Amino acid sequence: SGAVYIFNLNAQWSQMNYIKSSNSIATNYFGEAISMSADGLALAVGAPLESSDGTGVNGFSVQGNANASGAVYLFT
Repeated sequence: SGAVYIFNLNAQWSQMNYIKSSNSIATNYFGEAISMSADGLALAVGAPLESSDGTGVNGFSVQGNANASGAVYLFT
């Protein structure tokens, strides 16, 4: 199912956030690729084997209709 942990370094490391996908399935590989914007305000998280057929932002999807098509989740 995968997860992304966000940490902050301020004299010592502390966990700030824990992020999971909206449809956590182990074989989606959520978190295999990540990228944060230079200002730290946006985080893109890849799930290369995610198989739903949703499109756009918060698009309605049915899991399994687009086998291993992949997805990117954007958090701001």
